[in-house]
Amino acid sequence: MNILSGFTDSPSQVSTISLPDGSYARLTLTFVPQQLGWMFDLTWGDFSLLGARLVYGENLLRQFIHRLPFGMAVITTSGLDPYHQDDLVTGDAVIVLLDSTDVATIETAQFTRDD
Repeated sequence: MNILSGFTDSPSQVSTISLPDGSYARLTLTFVPQQLGWMFDLTWGDFSLLGARLVYGENLLRQFIHRLPFGMAVITTSGLDPYHQDDLVTGDAVIVLLDSTDVATIETAQFTRDD
């Protein structure tokens, strides 16, 4: 796990994320006051996810688990979605980059049934 940093309270910001395999992803964050929340775009190679909502969760990229060698979690102090423009600055919300081991651990812990 790697906590991403360098975010501001600017309503529009772009971050380049260095991935464990040496490649880079581009994360664009946009705060939308009418929605009381953050939206994000993520591009990596030929993969693009546009207009997704930044929500509290163990792996926001889970639906792409077979396409992406990484994941992304959002952790908040309240356990709610980040809905203030300064949540990424105050530490009320953090974005965490997950490597493939982190993703596998979350999958096992959250989605394995004990029958």
